Amino acid sequence: MEVKYIVQRYQRYAIYEPAEGGYYYDGLWADEHYSKYAQKAEAISALLKLVTESNEALSNLPQARGYLILDPSGTKAYSINHKYIGDGCEFYVEPINRRGRHSKGYVPYC
Repeated sequence: MEVKYIVQRYQRYAIYEPAEGGYYYDGLWADEHYSKYAQKAEAISALLKLVTESNEALSNLPQARGYLILDPSGTKAYSINHKYIGDGCEFYVEPINRRGRHSKGYVPYC
């Protein structure tokens, strides 16, 4: 079985921008949590299962803040309903040779 796709977790973090009085925006970095799959359909069904299990587990907690939403294409899940910018995580189905391509962060002006 050749591994071609992964479900990669990205953690959000807050980035402070001091311009115009200061504000925060989201950054993403690919952490070491990922699962490997041979077929894209397997990876998408695993992501759907992950979203379902996570939301069921959170529904039992009275103070649960966020939950995962699956986008219409089925290749991305993202957490919503957080109080602060930089909270939560995102999951992507992506080819293994392009792992980490959704990372984003601070980019200097010059």
